[in-house]
Amino acid sequence: MQFASLGYLGFFVLTATLTWSIGRKTDTRNIILLIASYYFYAQISTQALALLILSTSINYLLGELIVLSKGDFRHWILSFGIAFNLGLLGVFKYLNFFRESLEHLAYFLGVEAHIPIVSMLLPIGISFYTFQALAYLIDLYRWQGVKAKTLIDFALFQSFFPQLLIGPICRSIDLLPQIHRKPEYTVHNTVLASNLIISGLFKKIILATILHEHGVSEAFQDPESYSMIGLWGAMFGYTIQLYCDFSGYTDLARGSALLLGFHLPDNFNRPYTASNLGEFWQKWHISFSQWLRDYIYIPLGGSFRSPLRVSFNLFLTFLFCGFWHGASWGYILWGALHGIGLALHKRNRDRRRQRKHKGGIERR
Repeated sequence: MQFASLGYLGFFVLTATLTWSIGRKTDTRNIILLIASYYFYAQISTQALALLILSTSINYLLGELIVLSKGDFRHWILSFGIAFNLGLLGVFKYLNFFRESLEHLAYFLGVEAHIPIVSMLLPIGISFYTFQALAYLIDLYRWQGVKAKTLIDFALFQSFFPQLLIGPICRSIDLLPQIHRKPEYTVHNTVLASNLIISGLFKKIILATILHEHGVSEAFQDPESYSMIGLWGAMFGYTIQLYCDFSGYTDLARGSALLLGFHLPDNFNRPYTASNLGEFWQKWHISFSQWLRDYIYIPLGGSFRSPLRVSFNLFLTFLFCGFWHGASWGYILWGALHGIGLALHKRNRDRRRQRKHKGGIERR
């Protein structure tokens, strides 16, 4: 079900009407929103919905065990939770990629290999709700998260339909307190939600569509028919199309959530105004960038290591970022290049700061 469709409009109006008609009854509201979220996801695939329910049930149980357990047992539960969630991604998103890569490697080595093809559905949104579940477990382990009061609350946290498919990725401290408390209606939220929805529709339906249909898709399908200037224009047009499509979806998600009484974090902050690669990743897909920082980069040692180790941490983090974006070597190369670029940027920035600091000491 697409946000920019009459089907979604009817679905959302019915959901919002039912949600607000029950007044400030939190438990009933959460049940209605959970049913709506599952119906929304089932329109994509009932098999994908079954997988989401499986993920929700196991992660809720693991979260309860982490809170109740002590000592090394908490560590083992968290390790199992990480392995389980990454295993879901590995099987449903990357299994055929690994199979094809092994076949190509065998061919390169002169070995004939035919690994059976596994036909498996790639559930839309699995990366987002899996990362949200991972953050929930890790934050509970660190005593930094908010524990869901009930299974229904956690199920809604993991499947809330405005942000289920493409984010933003929400932490337990962001969304669960809103799920637990009574809903509040304000005129300000309605006005802000209307502005976000209008902005999202304009970006997705008008700007992204025009860019795609008039230049970008044609140039990518038949590049020989375009001049060098035309191809450069198509390339920059695609970057704008990508931003309008992705940020437009985020605006629609945030606007829809606001009309239901929930605040979702902003995911974009004018990323193309960034002056360097580091600043760009602070403005683009913000919730994912922060996830990478808090759950991969910092556990690897972050910036509190030798310059060489810090560079390696950045490279490894964005290699993972590329792998997360898609199961192909092109995405992995893209992530590796971003990691190298960020490492070089940080090294140069640190050296400039050191020279400036030394210069200030000498002038004294």
